[in-house]
Amino acid sequence: MNREERGNLTVGDPGKKLLCFALPIILINFLQAVYHVTDMVILGHFAGAEGMSAVSIGGQVTTVVLVVAVAITNGGAAITGQCFGRGDRDGIRQLVSTMYSLLLIIAICLTVAVILTCRPILTFLNTPEESFAGATAYLQICMAGTVCVYTYNCFYAILRGTGDSLTPLKIVVCTMLMNIILDLILVAGFHAGAAGAAVATVLSQAVSAILICCAVCQDGYFGWKKDDFRTDREMLRRLMKISTPQVIQMVLTNTSFLLVGGLVNRFGVYHSAAAGAVSKIWNFTVLAGQAMMTAMISMCAQNYAKQEYRRILRALAAGIALVSGIAAVITLLCEIWPSKMLGVFTDDQIVVETGIRYLRWFAVGFIAENTMFCLFGTLTGAGHTLVPMCCAVITAYLIRYLFAFILSRYTPLGFEGIAVAYSAAPFVSAGICGLYLLSGRWKQ
Repeated sequence: MNREERGNLTVGDPGKKLLCFALPIILINFLQAVYHVTDMVILGHFAGAEGMSAVSIGGQVTTVVLVVAVAITNGGAAITGQCFGRGDRDGIRQLVSTMYSLLLIIAICLTVAVILTCRPILTFLNTPEESFAGATAYLQICMAGTVCVYTYNCFYAILRGTGDSLTPLKIVVCTMLMNIILDLILVAGFHAGAAGAAVATVLSQAVSAILICCAVCQDGYFGWKKDDFRTDREMLRRLMKISTPQVIQMVLTNTSFLLVGGLVNRFGVYHSAAAGAVSKIWNFTVLAGQAMMTAMISMCAQNYAKQEYRRILRALAAGIALVSGIAAVITLLCEIWPSKMLGVFTDDQIVVETGIRYLRWFAVGFIAENTMFCLFGTLTGAGHTLVPMCCAVITAYLIRYLFAFILSRYTPLGFEGIAVAYSAAPFVSAGICGLYLLSGRWKQ
């Protein structure tokens, strides 16, 4: 069976097909989370709370830049899946050239803009003085690798859309090991701090971009000729129609995370470090849901092209069951052994004690968040991206940020109030998307 036959998600048991396709994506997300967590763990033990805080704050800014590419390429994966379901290889080639040209322009513009405004951004986020220099170095170095990150996401979307999740998995395994080795050399060996962690990340991203580009070129969807950078207006219009709501959704949602981070940073460097550790635990928890969202985009897109709505819903049910089970286990661990979970990242007892109640409140929303991602993927694959956009943006600002502001500033909860607000937001988003699916309007 060749790669394209394996990538056909319109045949076979939908639940099993989804899980077989999603498993490598879950592993990819897990390995990517591992090498991001590696930065935090090594810095926590070799650079202290200041290093943890620097990577946490700088990483929040780079995430906002990253999600622009993720949003556009999620739309690209949906179009790829629909083209693949119809057997339209020329359409996929048009999409690749159009999407990659667009992403390169955006990457260059954002790189220049963020590097030039780095210090004002970190000042706005109430970055503690102890970690300001490290956060500046981390952010500027990571931004230098934006083109690599955007390149990787572009070609990863094409492979996902054609049902290939094994090739990206092999690439991530190689680059994860590379990142860990470089972290140990630069941070633990040369004591380069946050800057060393950033260099390790950028070098690993560059290698992953080269490898995944080669894979797409082998499939015949892209080359390095002049015609491969030609923008097709109709394809660009189609891509932006699907992607624009996602771009708005993800940028505004992650900007709300930045604002919430600003609330955290007001409490000081130890609270910033504790929140950074909790955010890494959150990354591990939702990676299954985010992977299932990615898988559901392709599953829904391919079956949507053939109006196989029942297959889509059966796959969705299987996906939610799996990711909810994973989230339930991690939630239980966070509630029973929060100090041990935080102790993985640092041996600073002040940081650990500061984060215990924060982590317990944060864990309340883990299951809802994973379910929400599955629903987002289904609606995105069907091309109905306005609904996830609206509910995500509304809950991000009216619940996550505004609620966090009130609870942290005007109630005895203080720092823990931010976690309470954060855990409440996904319940609302998941509820809105669930009701929309039940209405049947997504089939139109």
